[in-house]
Amino acid sequence: MSRRFLEPVKKQCLVVALGSAGLGCAAPAQQVAEAAAPATAARQSAPAGAAAPCAPAVAPTASTWIADAGAGLGSAAAVRLGEPRVEPSPHGNALCFDGVDDGLAFDQNPIAGMSQFTIQVLFRPDAIGSRQAPSEQRLVHFEQGSASTPENLRALIETRVVGEQWFLDTYLRAARGSRALSDPEKKHPVGRWYWVALSYGGGTMRQYIDRQLELEGAIPFEPLCSGRASLGVRLNRVSWFKGCLRELRVTPSVLPAAELAALE
Repeated sequence: MSRRFLEPVKKQCLVVALGSAGLGCAAPAQQVAEAAAPATAARQSAPAGAAAPCAPAVAPTASTWIADAGAGLGSAAAVRLGEPRVEPSPHGNALCFDGVDDGLAFDQNPIAGMSQFTIQVLFRPDAIGSRQAPSEQRLVHFEQGSASTPENLRALIETRVVGEQWFLDTYLRAARGSRALSDPEKKHPVGRWYWVALSYGGGTMRQYIDRQLELEGAIPFEPLCSGRASLGVRLNRVSWFKGCLRELRVTPSVLPAAELAALE
């Protein structure tokens, strides 16, 4: 996979490179339309029935997002929510979120048209530190549909923060069912950097932390159509993430564990 880095400039913003369409730095005053229906507290299985065929406008391609200082790219509409800040990290500049009202939203679904995929994220979860920051936090949210017609077919990477520890929660919702992978016994310390991965292919989803398989399960998941995405928050602005993101990678194939990114 090719990775795109940009030379830093004085203005702090977010550089997003997603395939042929890049996402740039948006003014804080910009807003994104919210989903018409509020989030439900409990996850329910999707109704039975086959998904409608999805014909993506372009062939699925690998893409990379890197938090850095630089100029925006491309035409996809990026929206910065709150005041996420660019900070240095051991792995390069990272975009940090306060767990209250910081996030990023954009009108593009990076896994649209993919019958198989691997999503990888380099991030640091922080302790909640505030009653306003939820224990259930949305790190990555990819969804089919638009703000005016949300369809709730989606892929999620989340954290659950418990004191000074956290555990991973991943979720796929398709037309014929849904599945969450989560184990509260598999906790890790907050305040450290991790590579996490969610992959799907051949009817099986898997989640990894630093190349180590944690959980897997079966689910029929048809390719999603075009849609939208958010980082650091759910698309309807709940489940805000507290911590920092450095990099997001999306690959249109199931990467074996040996090919996943990891911190040694």
